[in-house]
This record gives sequence, structure tokens and C-alpha cells, in this order.
Amino acid sequence: MDVKRGVNRLLDADNADIIELLLKEGCVEPELIIECAKETYNTTDQLWRMNTINLLHENGMINEELSQIILELIMRSKLHIDTCLDTLKKMMDIGAIVPVKHLIKLPYEDFVEQMETRCVKIDVAFEIDAVLRCVSIDKLSWIREHSIEDDAVIPKILVKTRVYMGRNAKFYFDNAKHNSELADKVIMAILYINEFQYECDFGDHIIAEELSNFIVIFFKIHRVTDNEPIKKSLMRILHPNTDISLRADKSQKIANICSGTFEHFCKYATSYCVK
Repeated sequence: MDVKRGVNRLLDADNADIIELLLKEGCVEPELIIECAKETYNTTDQLWRMNTINLLHENGMINEELSQIILELIMRSKLHIDTCLDTLKKMMDIGAIVPVKHLIKLPYEDFVEQMETRCVKIDVAFEIDAVLRCVSIDKLSWIREHSIEDDAVIPKILVKTRVYMGRNAKFYFDNAKHNSELADKVIMAILYINEFQYECDFGDHIIAEELSNFIVIFFKIHRVTDNEPIKKSLMRILHPNTDISLRADKSQKIANICSGTFEHFCKYATSYCVK
């Protein structure tokens, strides 16, 4: 029991030099080290170095079961995937399979290969998770292209990932602007989450008249100043019939709509007109 505890501590500390010496001197059986490795790597979330793992691999001591344990440890550890990609691929060569929830961490080409080979279904939950994980735009673009959900889901994605706007909002608006109605909903999503710092080139898009009237009053009720990026962006593309002098007190019922659901918000924004 003391020997096993000692080996576990050596593995936990990634002390490959002493483990290698113990193996060479015959002080510890390889089977015990493998048993301890399974136990240690399966119960920790920390992985700072991989000297011991490389040692086990060089000595042919990693079987399919242990390779899966090591791969999952790598995926849940705080190490950047690029720093351990070589070891990760060695584990995959032995037989380890990357769980679907971790595929997004792979480099772009490996990610695409795995997604296509395994025919992974991409739904809105998968895409939202990708945004929350701050994936690169090239991965996000591939996910959007291959999703089972059409572009109508874009506003929902923006609302669900409200603290991850920036480049993602631009990416999603670019995917939505081919459809005027959908583009308006993306704008509503940006307003709904009060992302007043967001600025984007909306191109030739012109906001529908009802929504344009809503936006004018919305900005006044929420006291959005002229120097806020979102106001600068949207005021340029309001419908030409919009009366920018509309007073906020003409329709106080929209003052509290942000406390409702996004669908509730859209209902007022798309049907609003000044009485």
C-alpha cells in the first residue's frame, strides 16, 4: 500500500525521472504504475506537465483504456490545447475518442475532420456552447454553415450569449442581412440585451418603419446618448419616414418591455406605431 501511495504521488507531481529510475531498477512493476496512472489521471482535473505520460507512452505502457483517461484529463485541464496537441493525437492513435462536448477545443482542421467523420449533429445548443467557449470565427462559420438550424435562430443565439457580443454580433449580422426581416430581429436582439457599445456596419439595410419608430422612443426612454456606438449605427439606417422628434411619453407602455422575454420585446418592437 505504501508503494502504491508513493507511485500515486510521483504521478501527481509528474516526477518522471524517479518513475523511470524505479522501472529500470525493477523496484516497481509496470502493472502497478499503470494501475496507479488510471487512478490518478481519472480523479484529477490538473495537468501542468506531461513528462510522466510521455514516459509511459515511450515504454508502451498506455493501452486503449488508459489513453481514454489521459485524453479526457487533457480536455478538462487548464492547459491550452496547442501545448499538448502532440500527446493528444498519440492518445487518439492508441484508440482514445474525443467526447463530442470537447471537439470544439480541437484545432480547426482536426475539429472539422472529427465532426464530419462522426456525423455530429449541430443544433442551436451546440452553436450556443461554441459561442460561449469563444471559438474562432472560422469554426463559428463552419458550425453555422453545417447547423441543422437555419439563420432564423440567430437572434436567439445572440440573446442567449449576451455577454459575448463584439465580433460575434458582426458575424451573425453578416449572416442575417440577406433577409431584411431577420436583420431587424438581430438588431432587436442587440437592443434587447442593452448592448449600447456595439457598433457595426449594417451596410445597405434599412430598418422597417415600425421598428424605426420604436428605436427612436427606445433610445429616449433608456437615455441612450448620441455618442453611444449603437445609436450612431442605427440612426443612419432608420426608415426615411421615421420622425426622430417622437417623444418618449407618447407610448410609456414600452418603457418596461426589457423585463419581459425576447419574444415579448419583438412583439412590441415589430408592431409599434405612434398613435
